[in-house]
Amino acid sequence: PLVLMIPDTLVGIPEITVQPYGETEVRVGDYFQVKIAEGGDMALKRTDLAEDLLYKSTYIEEEENAIMYKSALPDGSNEFIHVYVIVDVNGTKYEVMDIEEGDNYPEIAVKRMMESARFIQPVKKAETTEEDA
Repeated sequence: PLVLMIPDTLVGIPEITVQPYGETEVRVGDYFQVKIAEGGDMALKRTDLAEDLLYKSTYIEEEENAIMYKSALPDGSNEFIHVYVIVDVNGTKYEVMDIEEGDNYPEIAVKRMMESARFIQPVKKAETTEEDA
């Protein structure tokens, strides 16, 4: 189990969905929506963005294990801001990214998702219930 800090629970009740294919989705309102999955490869993600034949991507923020980027069609339309972060929790890598559905997230919302992803932590033993064991 992991701990993900949610920036503002006043905008909605956190909804957590574990998908049958292994991803966990965390949604709070319209502007905090991330999915978490085991694994991740930053070099592959960067290559995918560079070689995308439909969307042109530019980096807004770039670190070794985290990127926030803007993707748009070549004419500048259909612009979306995304985040992709890889975190290591006790030797296991997880990838965290925005859920790509519907409308674009404002840049400040994507920045909050990025900040939350950077600080994912393992659940401490005292926080683990008997069910989790």
